[in-house]
Amino acid sequence: MFGKRIQILFLLLLGVIEGLSAQPWVDLKDRQEVTVGRDLEVFEDSDGHVTFEEVQKKAFIPSVHEVYNGGFSTSTIWARFRLRGSPGLWSWILQIESPLLEEVNIYFLKPDGTFEKRQAGLWFPFRDREIAHRTYLFRIPFEANPEMTVYIQARTRAAFILPVSIVRFDRFYEHDSILAILYGIFYGSLFIISSYHLFVFFSVRDPLYLYNVLFFMSGALFMASQQGYLYQYFLPNVGKWSLTLNLMLNSLGAFWVGMFCRTFLNLRETAPMMGRIVLFLSSISLAPIILLFVLPYGWLARFLVILVILSTLFICIVGAMLTVRRQRNARIFLIAFLIFMVSASVYSLRNLGIIAPNVWVNNATQLGAFAQLIFLSVAVADRINTLKHERGAAEQASKMKSQFLATMSHEIRTPMSGVLGMTGILLDTRLDSEQERIVKTIQRSSTALLAILNDVLDLSRIESGKLETIPEPFPLKQLLVDVVDLFRPAISDQVLLRLDMDEDLPETLNGDAPRLRQILLNLLGNAVKFTEKGSITVRVRRGSQAPGIQNLVFQVVDTGIGIPADKISKLFEAFYQVEGSFARRFGGAGLGLAIVARLVQLLGGTLQAQSTEGLGSSFSLDIPFSTEGASLPDSVGGVLQSPGKLNHEILIADDDPISREVILRLCAKLGYHAEAVGGGFEALAALELKKYTFMFMDMHMPGLDGLQTTERIRSRKEFAEMRIVALTANVMPEHRDLCIKAGMNDFLSKPVSMEAIERVLRAQDVAGS
Repeated sequence: MFGKRIQILFLLLLGVIEGLSAQPWVDLKDRQEVTVGRDLEVFEDSDGHVTFEEVQKKAFIPSVHEVYNGGFSTSTIWARFRLRGSPGLWSWILQIESPLLEEVNIYFLKPDGTFEKRQAGLWFPFRDREIAHRTYLFRIPFEANPEMTVYIQARTRAAFILPVSIVRFDRFYEHDSILAILYGIFYGSLFIISSYHLFVFFSVRDPLYLYNVLFFMSGALFMASQQGYLYQYFLPNVGKWSLTLNLMLNSLGAFWVGMFCRTFLNLRETAPMMGRIVLFLSSISLAPIILLFVLPYGWLARFLVILVILSTLFICIVGAMLTVRRQRNARIFLIAFLIFMVSASVYSLRNLGIIAPNVWVNNATQLGAFAQLIFLSVAVADRINTLKHERGAAEQASKMKSQFLATMSHEIRTPMSGVLGMTGILLDTRLDSEQERIVKTIQRSSTALLAILNDVLDLSRIESGKLETIPEPFPLKQLLVDVVDLFRPAISDQVLLRLDMDEDLPETLNGDAPRLRQILLNLLGNAVKFTEKGSITVRVRRGSQAPGIQNLVFQVVDTGIGIPADKISKLFEAFYQVEGSFARRFGGAGLGLAIVARLVQLLGGTLQAQSTEGLGSSFSLDIPFSTEGASLPDSVGGVLQSPGKLNHEILIADDDPISREVILRLCAKLGYHAEAVGGGFEALAALELKKYTFMFMDMHMPGLDGLQTTERIRSRKEFAEMRIVALTANVMPEHRDLCIKAGMNDFLSKPVSMEAIERVLRAQDVAGS
């Protein structure tokens, strides 16, 4: 009897122990949502070969976390829990909120040993999911049995996180709708701001805005991939490439964020060493894309997680350093990336299995990205305002520089006009050989100074975008002959100067002849300067041809001193000289080739330079010209050949007495009678006393300037036929426009040559004949 009691007691004790050790039930009674975390039991199948029948006999380990987190693992994970509902509770779903699981198998095991199997995962088409959703949803079959054991078999190469919950249908869709709205606001904000920055990029061509767009968009796509939206709406059939795409997006996001930071903080100038480190880290972040097909996904994902944390930390250190230096925008940048660093670190630590997932951890990236988006938008907006201010200041400085150059040009050209004019007149008088040599030296020096002044003005106009081409018909061969003949007196007897032209070159072309002439003069001037013996050849050949377009290839080849190979690339920089020391043998401001390069580009052509030190140089340019409307007007010949009539009076209005004397003497040498006055009021008074048919008008005169004087003259009908030509030290195109608008017929800039005076006077003769 006693033995029987002991036996019963032992059996009762076993029952109590079995009851204490049995897996607890997840009871849904009077509940709408249950998180299955600590109720899970887990078994790790390292080789992935255990079947469902075999796993039921395996020893499972209870989960100790609210959400199971296995980090990066290549194992197949089995999880199970016991579920209890009640009859009629059919509107429940099992949710696994881990979109990056590649394969998920659910087994609903009933008490009688039968089971239902459901399957999903990234390896399968999205359309095959039981419920179309970014996460994995499965209907729970409570109809037949209120109790069951649920087995979950899952595998992935991404971070293995298994958030499992049981939710009632109505409850789930209520929460999911709110979440969809919030995510819609988040992604919509990213899209709107990115579109705006893309628009700004196309407007200002600042690469910062492009990097910002690429950073935001690659980050948005990566987050959409992490949350499953990318596969639900855009790539439902990407299949086994899903994780590969996810890693690529993460890698690209890390790269573009580095490029954005480097440009935003202007690290190339403010902190070059830091900039190189950021560039290195950004470049390294692209390595996983290259190594994806060589190394395991898990290794690369871990590497990228660690790299993102280190890169973000380093960028924050750089931002802090520049904040201490009081660099504008660095403080806002630092706050934005500290937020990003914290959120990215939290999310990365979750993926590594170090911290437990929850609603805040799971959405840390989105929360951090949204806050970062706000701060960076403020910083970029401030940058736009700063750039506007800087651009305004730069434009003002450019305007002041142009005004300064125009003023200096005027002030220098006025006395230069007297020097060149008087030396030209002096050379026409009787001089002994020594006096003639001195006067020619003065003339050459003045001409060289004037050439430098013209080069500075041209370069300034080109860089400010104010130099425009004026295509007109011109005689090609005549231009080439004139350019070459201009240098024949300047070369030594040991140098042969040749002009080699194709016989079938067009007689006339439509283009900017003055700019072509300027290019050839600069190139030929350099060749003459640097060639002491040998030859200089100007070759002109036909190039490619298209309807209405004829390309010409110009070559200036010399046997001069040549150029070192390491200095050819710098030839076309402004103020650069191959011999930059105080002991250099050749003069010059170093502007000629810089102007040539810019003028060739302005004409739509290309320029190449080849040279061998000690053997000579070759400059080749290919320039397109229009063949349409390339015939010269008949009047050109008449202008060049018509003799002076000597039957009209000329009035000169100029406040500078030297300029008046020069023009008076030039007119007299050409056979014309002229009179001069010193201002606008005097010119009007002279017109009241005598009829003049031609007038040279200076722009800058005290009391009444040339423009005002011209407007008053043109307001009276009796002076309508009188020809007025501006003769001024101003040379800018806008000055010419002002003169023509005021009523002048032509425009000459000081210093003026006798040929220019003759041209406009003969034009008057032809017009009056």
